[in-house]
Amino acid sequence: MKAATGELNLTLITVIALGLLLTLFVSFMWPSIKEKLTAEWDEQESLNENIDVSMNEFTNYIETELF
Repeated sequence: MKAATGELNLTLITVIALGLLLTLFVSFMWPSIKEKLTAEWDEQESLNENIDVSMNEFTNYIETELF
């Protein structure tokens, strides 16, 4: 019976420690990670828009000048 109680206590301590680590991660680290990901995503979208504009200009050039 003592061994079972010891296992239960160790499991409970492990679950609580993991919960605390997860809470700290979500509270402190995740907002900065999310902000960096959002900034990177926005930068990529703006680059893609510039590429689309350049491709449209190129297509128009080909259509008007070459054909």
